[in-house]
Amino acid sequence: MADQKDKKEQRKAAVRKAVQKIASTEAGVIFFRWLKEECHFEFTTLSGDPQSHEVNTVASVAREYERKKYLDIRQAFTENQKFKIEVQQDQTKQE
Repeated sequence: MADQKDKKEQRKAAVRKAVQKIASTEAGVIFFRWLKEECHFEFTTLSGDPQSHEVNTVASVAREYERKKYLDIRQAFTENQKFKIEVQQDQTKQE
């Protein structure tokens, strides 16, 4: 049991290291910026009918699931990588 736990931790560490390595490249920044947008990171996950104001729970849950995928990957980023991927892009849009 402990051996399986160690292997799982080693795998998580290897994935974290790989994500950080990818995010440190310009191509990785471009990819993760795209992924952030595709996963609705900066927007509400609530989905509904604008006329009746009814919430579509199935669509809302699906959007939140997509958003969680980015949040899971984001945990591996360093603070500098988060800034470069999420904040610097917004600053260049405003200029």
